[in-house]
Amino acid sequence: MNETAAARAERAIEIYDQLEKRYPQARCALDYESPFQLLVATILAAQCTDKKVNEVTPTLFRFYPDPLAFAEGKTGAIEEWIRPCGTYRNKTKSIQGACRMLLAKHDGEVPVDLDDLVELPGVGRKTANVVRGCAFGVPGIATDTHVLRISKLLGLTENDKPEKVEADLAEILPEDRWTRYCHLVQFLGRHCCKARNPDCETCVLNDGLCPSAFTVGKNAKTIEAPAKAGAKKAAGKKTAKKRAAKKKAAKKKAAAKKRSAKKAPAKKKAASAKSAKRGRAKKKASRAAKA
Repeated sequence: MNETAAARAERAIEIYDQLEKRYPQARCALDYESPFQLLVATILAAQCTDKKVNEVTPTLFRFYPDPLAFAEGKTGAIEEWIRPCGTYRNKTKSIQGACRMLLAKHDGEVPVDLDDLVELPGVGRKTANVVRGCAFGVPGIATDTHVLRISKLLGLTENDKPEKVEADLAEILPEDRWTRYCHLVQFLGRHCCKARNPDCETCVLNDGLCPSAFTVGKNAKTIEAPAKAGAKKAAGKKTAKKRAAKKKAAKKKAAAKKRSAKKAPAKKKAASAKSAKRGRAKKKASRAAKA
């Protein structure tokens, strides 16, 4: 999409405003009561749905309410609790490692500083920005799958790498809207702009704000259908013409063969008469010679 940086920034603000009007209820999809609970929930959410994490964490936090409980807990027991979230061994290792570091370096408290957060096992920039933005109110862009996919569909970035997408969005969105933008886009991704079949028909961004509107998923098939039907019809006509020409040539060949068959007896009779005439002439010549 060819547009200036200023035009892109202006469009990004309009996208934000439209999503805010459409989804005022958008918020962090993970349930939590403290920065620590959000940290653990976000680690569990890797390659897992927020819904499933929210099913697991209430009971998990009753048995392991703080970093010390996790750090001293039996690894096998924690693994069983979080098994429904997938990759439970790696996640248990990350959570226990993060909790031990919190106790050793931060008095058991979740730090606000980005560098301190990403130093924790299992915590990358996305997780750190989720915790900072939701638990501490520090603006941040959490580039989860929805933000990565939809920001590119919206033409707000041309990159695929999370760090580059984060930088692109940070350039065109006011800082105080970073966290909220992610919540709005995540909500859009869950309820309308789904990866397999985005519902462009009901999307508030389909009228000029989204360059990908009606070009992906089932929408693309709908648009391409008339063109495909036209091409199929044209191909059908071409095939019919070829078939008619072939049929005509076959008839012509059959007619020629029939005419040839009719002429054959006459030719044979003429050849016979000619042969008989030669025979008679030969006999006559022979008798004359004898005389």
